[in-house]
Amino acid sequence: MKKSDNRACGFTLLEVMVALAVAAIGLGAISKSMISNVGVADQLKQRTLGTWVASNRMAELRMYRQFSNAGGQSGQAEMGGVKWRIEEEFSSTADPNISKVNITVFAELDDRNVARLTGYVARYKPADQTTQ
Repeated sequence: MKKSDNRACGFTLLEVMVALAVAAIGLGAISKSMISNVGVADQLKQRTLGTWVASNRMAELRMYRQFSNAGGQSGQAEMGGVKWRIEEEFSSTADPNISKVNITVFAELDDRNVARLTGYVARYKPADQTTQ
């Protein structure tokens, strides 16, 4: 029997250290990617809820026939367990019976807008009530 045949087979300490270093770098990259994905998912949730808040406010303006040719107003709403600040800006259009509305939605404690919606509100004109 040769002397080299009696040696135990296995990894050296250096090989184990290199393998652990490679694994640590890979796991670090994966965890960084997961943290980034969680942040993106949170932003997407906020934008979606903010867009719904803006759409609901536009529907309210149309339903209650709130019409203005100029100026702005602000308000609050709650959706998804979050309080939202709503700012509306009215401006006139070429047709005096139609007003342009810009609605901007902010998270309650944040100064950056989460959603923005532009729409139009028409002045309500009742049909002629003439008798024949």
